[in-house]
Amino acid sequence: RWMLTDGYPDMRSRQPLFLWDLEADTGIEIGRFNTPRALDGPVRVDLHPHFSPDGRSACFDSAMDGTRAGYAVDLAPVVGKDPLRSSP
Repeated sequence: RWMLTDGYPDMRSRQPLFLWDLEADTGIEIGRFNTPRALDGPVRVDLHPHFSPDGRSACFDSAMDGTRAGYAVDLAPVVGKDPLRSSP
């Protein structure tokens, strides 16, 4: 039922992270994450979002703190307590 995706950075170098509800055909913007200008271009850091094994968190790459790192955002308030059972 759920899909994670990212988008192109905006004019302020912030890259959006989206959670898409395939059943409702609607998207929710989870957040926008800054990419330092030094890590733009060929060495940029794309979010490459994916679900945690239990489906309750969005995991992604970012350099929002100045260095490349992995992050996680709790999705349970949106996807429910058992998102893996709510597939189409």
